[in-house]
Order: sequence, then C-alpha cells, then structure tokens
Amino acid sequence: MIDLSFKEFQGLLKNLQFDNQSSYVQAYPEFIRYFQNVPIIEKHHLVIAGHFTYGWMPTILKLDLSQSEHTLKLLNDAKIGQALTFKDLGYFKGKINNSLVGVSKLLHFISPQNYAIWDSRIYKAIFNLEPYDYRIGNVKFYTEYLELLSKLARHKEYLQIHQNIEEKVGYKLTSLRAIEMVIFENSKFKN
Repeated sequence: MIDLSFKEFQGLLKNLQFDNQSSYVQAYPEFIRYFQNVPIIEKHHLVIAGHFTYGWMPTILKLDLSQSEHTLKLLNDAKIGQALTFKDLGYFKGKINNSLVGVSKLLHFISPQNYAIWDSRIYKAIFNLEPYDYRIGNVKFYTEYLELLSKLARHKEYLQIHQNIEEKVGYKLTSLRAIEMVIFENSKFKN
C-alpha cells in the first residue's frame, strides 16, 4: 500500500513554486473546460482529447479506436462520476498507447474530481524507485495512489493548504489535482 503521511505532505509545501506563465499551468484549465463543455463524449472528442493529452507527454499517441463504443461508454461513465473498475482501467489502458499515464491524464481532464494524474515523476516521488513501465503501468499502484490522495484531502488541515495552492496557481483545482501538483513539483528537487 502506498503511504505518505499528512506531515510528509506538508513538508513538500516548503519548496513549492509555480510558474504561472508556463504553458503547462496555463493549458490545464483549458483542458478541463473542454470536457465541461462537452455534454456527451463522442469519438470526435476522444480523438481531439487524446492528442491534447499527449501534448503533455514525450511520446506520440497510438489511439486504438476499435471497440470505440465501449471506450466512449467508459469515458462518459467517468464524466458523470461513475467509478471505473480495475478491469475498466486495464481495458482503457490498452486503448491509449498501453499507457496508464495517458489514461490517467485523459480521465483527469474528463473527471478531475475523481481521477488524478499519474506519471513517472509521481511514481518515483512516492516509491523512491525507478518508474519502469511494468511499475508505472500497474493499475493496482494507480488505484492505491488515488486512495492516498483522497485520504490526504480528508485531513482536517488540508483545506487551508488547498486554498494556498489555488492562490499560487491562480485558478480553482480539485483536491486530487492540488495534491498531485505538490508531489509533482517537489519531484523536481529530488535526485
């Protein structure tokens, strides 16, 4: 089980800096807004969103559009707040570069209150291990990571921290995104 105490999380805040002018920080609310304005996700939206999601990644998107009806059903389920199962996440991973990283980013843009971004820097920061594909692609680790972030967000002192993070970036964030950003930004300081 992944564990990061609230005290350890608070310790990550001391070095926290955001460059509000970076395209990364500025693009994020646009990606979220895209899905807020899409009532039903269709194939057209999946193709566009898959490509903008992969704009945040160092690889080229290989999007498997076979069985797109099932893929779209899962995306729309996620959009309305329905939790995807372990099996669903594994299926979805196979449709987007066989990458749980890509899946997590796309799901986050669709449903930021329910899915956090998962990538190699997050993995390494939490486990202090090299994020080999077999590790970072493990759905079990991702679901444990989501549970950890939810636990941290429920801490009695979290709300003040959340507001501080929002002030630093200049826009509203879900709890999952705020905590993930703290871990991600602090991973820059690790060797």
